[in-house]
Amino acid sequence: GAVAILLANNVRDIDGDRLAGKRTLAVRLGRARARDLFAAVVAAVTQPIKIAISEWAVNLLYALGYPIASSGVTIQIAQYELLVAAACAGLNSIISLGAICLFYGYLRHRTNVAAFAVIALSVIPIAVFSNFIRVIVLILITYYLGEAAAQGFLHDFAGLTMFAVALLTVFVIDSIFTRLLHLRTERLRR
Repeated sequence: GAVAILLANNVRDIDGDRLAGKRTLAVRLGRARARDLFAAVVAAVTQPIKIAISEWAVNLLYALGYPIASSGVTIQIAQYELLVAAACAGLNSIISLGAICLFYGYLRHRTNVAAFAVIALSVIPIAVFSNFIRVIVLILITYYLGEAAAQGFLHDFAGLTMFAVALLTVFVIDSIFTRLLHLRTERLRR
């Protein structure tokens, strides 16, 4: 994940770095090869996440009685076939959610390093969980309303739902941790 972010930054800065005489990996590879490397790193990082999210969603819906099966990131439900794309693996949401959570953590807990660390460390699991919810929502939309519905407005709505789930999860984790910390502080005072 961090390598992908650094590569994206280096590709963005390639012209300035070249003029400044910096010999970054992106400068050495050139823009096209650096972008190809970035795509390969993103695929390597997100593939296991995509497969896990697909398997979890299929297992849950199968246990609930839905006619569903999968092979890798391809999901078959009734007569429909879905492909869990890179966006569903959460890379974009990890970056966005990370920025929002770190900002929230800074505003709410700038003097409490432990609380800030809990929020920061929860970003990736929360992004994976919320993308799991998104995949389930999209599968159910496809099953009940058809492929066209799942690829139109409702696809975007599922993305917004996923992000709302992620933010709510951050708030819940923060609330629980803050209460536990407060209880611990009260016990130590006694």
